[in-house]
This record gives sequence, C-alpha cells and structure tokens, in this order.
Amino acid sequence: MVLAPILEGLGKEFIGRPRPVGDALGFPSGHVTAASTYFFLAAYLIGKRLNAPQRNLLWVSAAIIVVLVGLARIVLRAHWPADFLGGATLGLALASAAFWWHESRG
Repeated sequence: MVLAPILEGLGKEFIGRPRPVGDALGFPSGHVTAASTYFFLAAYLIGKRLNAPQRNLLWVSAAIIVVLVGLARIVLRAHWPADFLGGATLGLALASAAFWWHESRG
C-alpha cells in the first residue's frame, strides 16, 4: 500500500498524458490503483480463512468494486478508459508482489 501512490505518481510523470478535462496528468488512475491494491490485498488476506466458494465470492466482489471505481472515474471525465486499465494493472501487480512476498516468507 505504501508503494502504490509512489509508483502511480512516477507513472503519471513518466507517461505524461493529460486527463480528459483539465491539465492534470491522468495515466494511471490513482483511485483505481489504490482500490485494486487495497481490495485485492484484502481479498487475499481474508480469503485465506474462507472455504473455496466464499473465497471466490470475495475475489469477485473485490473485482466488481475496482471496476465500479474505474467506471466512476471515466463517467466523471477524470480519466480515459486506458487510465483505468493502467491503474488496475498496476494495483494488481503490486498486490501480486505482496502475495508472492507473503507466501515466500511463510
């Protein structure tokens, strides 16, 4: 969770693509990066205590929340669809790295 805003900010500076409205940089979406990192990490940690059907429902719920955050950002014209995809990919990559680190230590 600490790396998500840092890498998202670096990505915005490196890519340098503006938002649909305004002069601020938009790729990747910071809201989607944070949501995907947080909700997928939560699904992983909570899911370790659940049975398979409950775990699957938890992962689907996390994905739906991330998609809804992304759609809200697009509808509000704060981001392009690619900004949403970039944020979701970055967040999932960070969560996956955390999963790997957690599994390798335990």
